[in-house]
Amino acid sequence: MMLTRAVAEGVARGDVTLAFRRWATSRVSPGGTFLSVAGVIVVDTVERIDPATITPENAHAAGADGVEDVLAALRGAKGDPVFRIALSHGGPAPRAALATDAAPTPDGITRIAGALDRPPAGPAPTCARAVPLPETPPRARAHRSGPMPTAGPGHRLSRGGGRGSSPVKNRRQGRTSTYPSVPCTRI
Repeated sequence: MMLTRAVAEGVARGDVTLAFRRWATSRVSPGGTFLSVAGVIVVDTVERIDPATITPENAHAAGADGVEDVLAALRGAKGDPVFRIALSHGGPAPRAALATDAAPTPDGITRIAGALDRPPAGPAPTCARAVPLPETPPRARAHRSGPMPTAGPGHRLSRGGGRGSSPVKNRRQGRTSTYPSVPCTRI
């Protein structure tokens, strides 16, 4: 669930305790938590309601000036149900303490250096294999050897390649060729 900065900070201060959403189905569950700019937000209750039952007190608890503001802020299809979600602050983000500790310890430096020295687990990175490069750019080769051959459907040079390929446009001739892409996970 996304909250604006003003609403998230209002929940952290205790000023905002409700949120209203128009969803086809509920996207949060009671007891669930999520991170926001103001820390951890706890979902206390989720209720499907009729929008006509929203009171001015509910609107104020949602951080709005009035019921009209709450109704205007509801997005989604008009036929979708509206949910009233009770929120509370669950404390600072779990990584907030890590962000304030800028200096690594000697033990931490040793662990990082050890992790960088050993090879990664699993198969070798794709970019470690040698990929032969053409001696001349494709445009120059096509220009010297005449027009590029047309490829039929399903051919590896046909438009819209399959998995692991990316279309490359030859601007001079206006054709699209598909060359296999080479993912690189390590430099």
